[in-house]
Amino acid sequence: MVEQSNEIRILLVEDDKLMRLGLKLVLNAMTAIKVVGEAENGLTAIEKTSELQPDLVLLDIGLPDLSGLEALPAIRQQCPKTRILMLTSHDDLVISAIDGGADGLCKKNVSNEQLYLAIQSVLAGEKWFDTTEA
Repeated sequence: MVEQSNEIRILLVEDDKLMRLGLKLVLNAMTAIKVVGEAENGLTAIEKTSELQPDLVLLDIGLPDLSGLEALPAIRQQCPKTRILMLTSHDDLVISAIDGGADGLCKKNVSNEQLYLAIQSVLAGEKWFDTTEA
């Protein structure tokens, strides 16, 4: 598990500006977490992951230009140590996220506490797949 004294660096990838702002505020309010970059599409997510080398990419599945599922293998290849936690509002994409190499998946209606637990779990090397109803 990541030490509490170490800052967890997160790249936030979400195309909806309001959702991205809300997530950024929630994440930055969490203990030892800092959003170090943002992207609104899959292509920018790949570039920023390579540039910033974050500990974790919080990656929306439904993105313009290149979906999160399409960007996932490139991110995984460029930064194999970076953990990837997918975000979705679709119940039917869990298998695709697992097959693509995601470390975890959260529904967009996740509570702040569950999101924090998911982040901690994937950073500890565990898998996290939210199967609750969206």
